[in-house]
Amino acid sequence: MELGLSINAFAGTKWKPFPDKPLEIISDAGFRNVELVFDKPYFWLKDFKLKRVAEIKTLLRKLDLKVVDVSSCTAGGYYRPDHDVAPPGQRFGPSFASASEKVRALRIKHVKKVIDFSVSLDCLDINSSTGYQPKNRSYEESWGDVKECYKEVCKYAAEKDAWINIEYEPGKYGPGGLFIANAEDTMKMINEVKANNLGVNLDLGHAFVCRENLEEVIEMFAKENVLRHIHLEDIKELEDGTRVHFHEIPGHGNIPFKKIFEKLQEVDYKGCVTLELYSQWDLDPKEAAYESYEYLMENFGEFLK
Repeated sequence: MELGLSINAFAGTKWKPFPDKPLEIISDAGFRNVELVFDKPYFWLKDFKLKRVAEIKTLLRKLDLKVVDVSSCTAGGYYRPDHDVAPPGQRFGPSFASASEKVRALRIKHVKKVIDFSVSLDCLDINSSTGYQPKNRSYEESWGDVKECYKEVCKYAAEKDAWINIEYEPGKYGPGGLFIANAEDTMKMINEVKANNLGVNLDLGHAFVCRENLEEVIEMFAKENVLRHIHLEDIKELEDGTRVHFHEIPGHGNIPFKKIFEKLQEVDYKGCVTLELYSQWDLDPKEAAYESYEYLMENFGEFLK
C-alpha cells in the first residue's frame, strides 16, 4: 500500500501561492501521493478551467506527486465568503439529505463538477459525504433522497470510469446529526444503490471515534470489494474514555496503527493510506507533514511503499 497526505492541512493565508507551496512541502516531506479538496479555501469553481487544470497537472508532474483522491465531502464554498480561510470542517454545504429538491440538485451538480475536475487530473476516486440530517425530515425521507442522489452521481461517474466513495463521520441521527455516520449504514446504502462504482473512503479515525472495531470494519469493506481509499490520523482517548474527534499527528494519540497496517496487509489492500491532518491547519502543518512521514516510515515502513 502507498502513503499520502491530504492538502487540507494547509488552510489559512500563509500558504501562498496555493497550491504550489503546500504541494512543494508535501513532496519535500517524502509523500508521493496527495488528496485534493474541492471546497474553499482549497480548490473551488475558479479552478475548474482547462488552463488552470493544465497548470496544476504540470506542477504535480514537477513535484512527482500523484492525486489519489479528490474530496467532494464538503461544499461549504457556496455559503462561505472568500475571506473565510479556515478548513470547511463540519460546514458541509448543500446536502444530499436536504428537504429542498433545489438544494439536493445543487449538491449533485457540484459532485459532477468534482468528478470532472478529478478525472482531468487522472484521478478516478472521488470522496463524498451525505452531510447533515435535517431537523424537519424523517430518516426514511432522507434515506430515499440520499439514495437517489448517489444513483445519479454514480451513473455520471461510471461514464468516466470513476468511483464515488462514501466517507462517514461520527455523529448521531436526528436533528442536526450527520446522516450516514457508521459503517453499517454505509454498507446498507451501497447495497441499495446497486452501483458497481460506489465504494468507501474509510476514515479509521472516524471509525475509532464511533467505537467501531477497526479490524472488523476493514475486513467487512474489503470482503465486499468496496474499500477504495483510507484516511488515517491519530485520535486521543481521554481518561474518561471520551474519544476526541481532533485529527492528531500520528504518535500523538491512541490509534492502534500496527493492528491497522497488519489488517490492511492481510486483506491485500493495495490502495493509498492518506493522512488527513486538517486539525493542524492553525498550528504547524509543515512540521506535522514532516513528523508524520518520519514516524510512519520509521515504525511501519515495512507496510508502505
